[in-house]
Amino acid sequence: MRPAWLAAPVLLRAPLGGHLKSFCSAQADLDLLSWAPKYQSFESKTRWVAFSDLHVSTRTKGVCLEVLAAVKEEAEARNAGVLFLGDFWHMRGSLPVEPLNDVIRQLAGWRVPMLCLVGNHDQVSLGGLIHSLTPLAAASPYIHVFDRPCLYRGALWLPYRRDHAELEAAVAAGTAGGAAGAAGQGDLKAIFAHVDVVGAMMNDAFQAHDGVPPSLFPPGLHVYTGHYHKPHTVEGTSIRYLGSPYQVSRSEAGQAKHLLVLDQDWRVCEEIPLDIGPRHFEARAGEGLSQVTGSLRRGDRLRLTMGAEEGKSHKKLLKKLQEEGVEVEVVAPAAAHAAPRLGAGAEDLGPLALLARYASMTRMGDRATLLAAELLKGLEASSGHALGLPSTHLSFESLELEGYFSFKDRVAYRLGSRGLVVVTGRVEGPLEAGMESNGAGKTALMMAPLWALTGSVDSRSESNVGRGLTNADIINDDAKAARVRLEGAVNGVPFVVERVAVRRGKGARLDFWLDGEHRTQLEMKLTQALIDEELATPLLGRTVFYGQSDVTGLLESNDRAFKEELGKLVDLTVWAQAKEESRQQLATRRAQLSSCETQLSVHSSYLHRDEKALHQAETLSGHWESQKDSRAGVLLRDLRSASQQLRQAQTQLASAAGQLRSWLAAAEAASTEVAAELAEQEAQQSVGGAAGGSFVGAGPLTTKDFLVERDLAAAPNAGLSDEKNEDEEPALVLAQHAAQQAQRAAQQAQQAVQEAQSDLGVAQYRVQERRKAIQEYEALALELQPTGSSKRSRARASINGGHRHSDGEHAAGAVCDRCLQPINPSLFIQNVERMQAELENAEQAEQGASARLSHAMAAAQQAQQAAQEAAQQAQRLASQAAAAEAAVAAEAQRRRVEELQEAQRRVLASQQVERRLLRLRQELGDLNSLRQQGAELAQQAEQALQGLAHAAAQLAQLDPVPAADSNPAVRLEQGERPGLEALWLGGASDVAAVPAGIALTAQVERPWHPSSDLHSTLPATLEQQEEQQQQRSKAVAAAAEFDGLAAAVRQILGAGQRLVSEAGRLVTQWEYMQQQQNPHAASLERLTASVAEAQARLAELEGSKDQLEQDVLDYRQVDEAFRPTGIVNFVLEGVLGDLQAATARHLAAITAGIALELLPCKPSKKDEEAAIEQVQKVIQVRHAATGELRQRSVKQLSSGERRRVALALALGFSELAAQRGQLRSNLLVLDEVMQHLDEEGCLRVAGLLKQLPYSSVLVVAQAHSFLTQALDAMDIIVKKDGVSMLEIG
Repeated sequence: MRPAWLAAPVLLRAPLGGHLKSFCSAQADLDLLSWAPKYQSFESKTRWVAFSDLHVSTRTKGVCLEVLAAVKEEAEARNAGVLFLGDFWHMRGSLPVEPLNDVIRQLAGWRVPMLCLVGNHDQVSLGGLIHSLTPLAAASPYIHVFDRPCLYRGALWLPYRRDHAELEAAVAAGTAGGAAGAAGQGDLKAIFAHVDVVGAMMNDAFQAHDGVPPSLFPPGLHVYTGHYHKPHTVEGTSIRYLGSPYQVSRSEAGQAKHLLVLDQDWRVCEEIPLDIGPRHFEARAGEGLSQVTGSLRRGDRLRLTMGAEEGKSHKKLLKKLQEEGVEVEVVAPAAAHAAPRLGAGAEDLGPLALLARYASMTRMGDRATLLAAELLKGLEASSGHALGLPSTHLSFESLELEGYFSFKDRVAYRLGSRGLVVVTGRVEGPLEAGMESNGAGKTALMMAPLWALTGSVDSRSESNVGRGLTNADIINDDAKAARVRLEGAVNGVPFVVERVAVRRGKGARLDFWLDGEHRTQLEMKLTQALIDEELATPLLGRTVFYGQSDVTGLLESNDRAFKEELGKLVDLTVWAQAKEESRQQLATRRAQLSSCETQLSVHSSYLHRDEKALHQAETLSGHWESQKDSRAGVLLRDLRSASQQLRQAQTQLASAAGQLRSWLAAAEAASTEVAAELAEQEAQQSVGGAAGGSFVGAGPLTTKDFLVERDLAAAPNAGLSDEKNEDEEPALVLAQHAAQQAQRAAQQAQQAVQEAQSDLGVAQYRVQERRKAIQEYEALALELQPTGSSKRSRARASINGGHRHSDGEHAAGAVCDRCLQPINPSLFIQNVERMQAELENAEQAEQGASARLSHAMAAAQQAQQAAQEAAQQAQRLASQAAAAEAAVAAEAQRRRVEELQEAQRRVLASQQVERRLLRLRQELGDLNSLRQQGAELAQQAEQALQGLAHAAAQLAQLDPVPAADSNPAVRLEQGERPGLEALWLGGASDVAAVPAGIALTAQVERPWHPSSDLHSTLPATLEQQEEQQQQRSKAVAAAAEFDGLAAAVRQILGAGQRLVSEAGRLVTQWEYMQQQQNPHAASLERLTASVAEAQARLAELEGSKDQLEQDVLDYRQVDEAFRPTGIVNFVLEGVLGDLQAATARHLAAITAGIALELLPCKPSKKDEEAAIEQVQKVIQVRHAATGELRQRSVKQLSSGERRRVALALALGFSELAAQRGQLRSNLLVLDEVMQHLDEEGCLRVAGLLKQLPYSSVLVVAQAHSFLTQALDAMDIIVKKDGVSMLEIG
């Protein structure tokens, strides 16, 4: 018989399960008896001690040898044989030398027959015919290995087979037609196998979902199997797993182990408890820990969950356990993730509900909240469907490729329901010596589905350099096109994607079928977009296909990239759209605000210009109105004076008219008396002769003559006074206007001073810069020139115009400290001279600016002095005008006093030359003539009174405010009578009648009081009059009185006529002045309207600006809410919590002593109470000496530690994507992601991968790597002569 370990493997190259048919056809004549033991020692045993899953390794060697010794002892005690049901070794492939030697040394001394099945860990080849139990069989004739299905002693022996069809064929052959009975072994009583059965418990937590169905085995038949370490019977069957003889891994903690004793009918007759080797315990620091530690023994393994602070308090306990030989694995507790700030279940809320909760929590403005809600509603309305991410369940079934990389010929590969498979390679051929598995096409095959779906392959670090892969890179060198066809189902609906790439020309295509419907679009990019939407391809690179560098990408990503990946798990598309829309809205409002501010600035300048012009127009208009008011004031004063004079003239004329009427009555009586006296005198004269003839013809000076003379003398002076007053008023106005012009000139000169000062400052700055540059260049020259060099050659440098060096001759050792180039000496001197010329120009500019400043300051001082002098001149003119008016009044008063004194002297002189009496006849004639004149004068007085009354009425209508000074007419009404009537009635002479008319006129013009000299002369005159009165006749008295009365009346009439004429002139001037229009009124009205319009426009723009500023503030809040640091960050908090929990579970299975905490924000360095919305990855590592958890950065981790954390995070992300329904897949591809991991790390990862809910996990590894030995199934890609093909495990 050919030894089992020399059996050659069957090479399978048929695609997609074709190897099963080839194998079955090759084993058509299945011989179940050829592989039975031939030694008699196996036949003599009626009892058998059974165990399984020893898992010998360097680490477990001691325990395994102890188990073998116990099994031997129990078997010898019962004279029983030994059954071993697979997985003797822990790692398949290369065996460790020391454990192998120790095991062979121990088994070589056995005399107990031992039947062994080959387990999956014992196999090396895909067919299982090359295995690691061969050395055991060769070491002892008492050991028989079943490496093929076999019938022996009424039992069917089934070694591990990856091909379930082979198991089915063996079971069918062993149970059909009483095969056991035909072989002389009686009925089939039991089946011994090493197999995974669907529904079996892999451990206390996980149930097998892959393997052979329980229905494969006949019901009621005893089935004993190895493979799973938990001793148990599959529920509802008679399939019993023996389990491991000791607790191999932590997942077996608490499990009771035993050996089974079977009788000759293969029934269990005894269970032998085993308590060998290390036991696994799990505990948490705190209460109950002492109970666990009290039961520990040497070799036990304690997995202790302990926080950072607890490590300090349990330091002594950990040290004590280590001294007692207890292996303690301290793990960090899963970090408690803070509750999302938006509350539990926030990620399940709709966008509007999330916005409302965010706005309430952040106290977002009501209007900003409303704008954000309207924006979201608009997005929902424009999309035509509710906002949210679709749920995608992607199932990969099969792959077909041709002309793709090294796969020249058509190759089919099954992706669905493969279980955990390691994909490795083998390179054959003399031209590729030095290659074992590199370049076989492992990555190309695993990433082919990704290329079919997205058009890209594994984004390893090497492919990130330069351009990406082109069609020429993808297409096989001997093919014209590359084709990949992928079949599967999405949400239960079948799909097919086929991508074809060609080297040149047309022919490239991308076809897409969904549920039998051809969904290919007119353009490949449109088809790609449809595939992305239907199959959620953007998530494939983070959930299904992990390349060598992709697995660490999530751990090493920055905040933005990390949030982008998390955003694929929640509906962040709507927030990205909302962010873009809010950005556009904010930009629009800012542009509108900027435009509004520009318009506001322009219109403000317009308003300032119009207001300035309006102010100037108002100034000019006010000046014109002021001049008009000044002229009106002067005219109004003249009007009031004329009105007062008219009223006084009325009063005087009325009084004089009354006196005249009284005089006429008296004159008539006097005429009668004179006639009588004349007759009497004539009679006396005829008797006594005439007397007094010496006075005839001399006649006294009458009052009438004096008044006429005074008026003639006073007329030129009065005109001169009026003319002077009229000339003084315009001069004062012009002086005031000149003062205003001078003040404006002073302001302009001051502004010129400010501009000159600014120019001087700029010039001084330039001079300082030129001097500083020369100083620096001089310093450079001093450093470069040797001692004794001339000053001119050392101090001519500048850096203002840049430094340049010629390619010609250079100074030896002279190198520029700026550009590090050699310096040309001649060019160096030219630079010095040029920079000094620039300095001189700058200094000249500075002197010119200084001169202009001095000139401007002198001009400003002169303008200011001129303004002050103009103001002083205007003030002096005003003072001179007031003084001149007072002087004129005093001069008029003085002249009137002198006139009165002169009148008195002349009257007295006239009285002295009077004759005592004229002839009565002359007196009578005079009286009659006077009576006639008096009558005419009275008539004229009446007419004059009417004219005065009319003129006074006109003036009264023009003057809105009547004059407040006293009215002589009022005094007349109060009883004061003119002196003429009093003197007439009292018999006074002609001299006493004069003051009546004069006094009235004086009171109208100026207040006047007679001097003391005049008062002293009057009493003497009155005494003389009294003495002469008796001597005068009534006619003479009447004539004298009439002269004074007539003179007064005529004077009043003349004055009244002049007053009426003056009143008419004043009325004409007033009416003309009132008719005059302000020449600046039109421009003032226009500018006023323009300013009002500009103010209204400004008010409108300011209102718009205020509204736009509020809009900007509101949309800024909206934009901040839609930023990644806003609602998105708050939503991602819940995702972070779930991701951290999933990552913690995977990390705990992969490694101990490392914890990863994902924080949604990190503290601010500036403000301890503030936080930065940035995801923080906090890694904590257990310190080996103290047990404390210490924070580490990603860079501080070793390559293996970093790979473990990254892999846990990546797997957690995939799990989270599946949980949330964004992408659930039956496939997981890991392309050499276990680099840098040690054997323990690979074993832990392999154990974790077995527990993941994927029907197919494809792990790419190099040939003969530790991973190829740790996993059960293996697919080999064989590359020969440059062409790759498959060997399916």
